[in-house]
Amino acid sequence: MRGAMRDARTRPWPSGKVVLLRHVRDARTWCALPVTVLDDDERRSVIRISAGTDWLAAVHPSGRRAHGFDRHWRLARVTWRRHDLTYVVPHGRWFATGLVTEKDTSRLHKLYINAQDPLRRKVWGFDTMDRELDLEIDPVSWRPRWKDVDRFRRLRAAGALSLATSRRIWRETAGARSLAPHLRAVGEPWLRTRCAPPDLRSALRAHVLPADLRRHR
Repeated sequence: MRGAMRDARTRPWPSGKVVLLRHVRDARTWCALPVTVLDDDERRSVIRISAGTDWLAAVHPSGRRAHGFDRHWRLARVTWRRHDLTYVVPHGRWFATGLVTEKDTSRLHKLYINAQDPLRRKVWGFDTMDRELDLEIDPVSWRPRWKDVDRFRRLRAAGALSLATSRRIWRETAGARSLAPHLRAVGEPWLRTRCAPPDLRSALRAHVLPADLRRHR
């Protein structure tokens, strides 16, 4: 088991497999979501977060959802509500493209670029870390709108990001606007694929886990 924990998975996950999408800060789990793999290869991964899915989120001691600049957090069980989210994540890049759809009709509600650490394959699924910054793009006009810029700046001010890393994240997130039509086209064939909300406890029991997730099984 120790060897399995050290080694990152290198092979793509099969379509339909339920794995964990884990966000990590300071070697601790920031959140963990059971997701369904839609398509996966060496270039990019396409995964689904289904409406109704229970997951573990970072919560501030005050009880509110924590942000990346907060120093203290605990994991609490919450529910992903309202919309399905199909994530198209190019490997080696500092962003993912989210296609937000109505859960009953699969109608595209919103498209956005999420700033996050490059995806890393693990024996439980994938690791990354959200970096607060989003670029929302209207799926009809392609008009962009920055979201949570102040939170992204607070990350830098709090020392959670180096100046070089924060500049790269901003540059890649902004540059992803030109890739949005292509990434939307990659994700669109999967929007009508129905995925039942994975059971959180079953997903936790199905994989070798880092120590701070084991007690949530």
